[in-house]
Amino acid sequence: MRVTGGLGKRRRTLPVVLLAVFAVIAVVFSPFAVWLIGRYGTNSDWQLLSNVGQTYGAVSALVAAIALIGVVVSLIIQSREAKATRASALRGLHVDLLRTAMDDPVYMECWGEYATDSFAAERQFTYVNLIVSYWRSVYDLGEVDDATLSVACGEIFSAMPGRTYWQKVGPRRMKTAPTRRDRRFYEIIDQAYRAAEHRPIVAPPRVAHAPGVRGPASPAVDRKHFVLPFVAGLLFSVVIKALGRVLFRRG
Repeated sequence: MRVTGGLGKRRRTLPVVLLAVFAVIAVVFSPFAVWLIGRYGTNSDWQLLSNVGQTYGAVSALVAAIALIGVVVSLIIQSREAKATRASALRGLHVDLLRTAMDDPVYMECWGEYATDSFAAERQFTYVNLIVSYWRSVYDLGEVDDATLSVACGEIFSAMPGRTYWQKVGPRRMKTAPTRRDRRFYEIIDQAYRAAEHRPIVAPPRVAHAPGVRGPASPAVDRKHFVLPFVAGLLFSVVIKALGRVLFRRG
């Protein structure tokens, strides 16, 4: 899933900012327009100026209010974007820390007691945690809906690592969700887990050979099939060269 929420928000912010700028410019320069009419206008223009002056106060107040609302909305949107940027940076740092732990059991121990019974299982546990963190990011941005998230969770919970992860952290995440959207996010995951826990676990594909163990030996090759033709070819070339020298001397 591609995260494109930031670009869309920027596009929505631009019209608001332009409207606010235009309103401010109109308020600032409207007195100059009135002054020009008063200086260079005719008597009829003075009558028009009088009518404009009576309504200018209300119109300028309305325009100023619109400009103020535009500025406030722009500041709110920019604040949300800055908050999302900070959250993305922190999540990136969290991912880097977890990757370091996944590569070395020495660093994995720094995170405390294992939630599983082996380093390999702990690496799977940590990787599922990264998947859920990614889902939360795109869900917060509105890039994935409830139905799509539920289907993705069902795929993860079809295997043992996903089920082990949610058994360990699910209840705690449900209780400590800080916002309503976070609670909804974890409710969808929990519903997918409840629907999948009674189904059989999908067995992982069989690996040809374990890491660090050599695979089956290649079929033995009879070296005679290569040595004999090589020796015969070598002798033939020696004989040809010797005959060539003899014929050259006689000639």
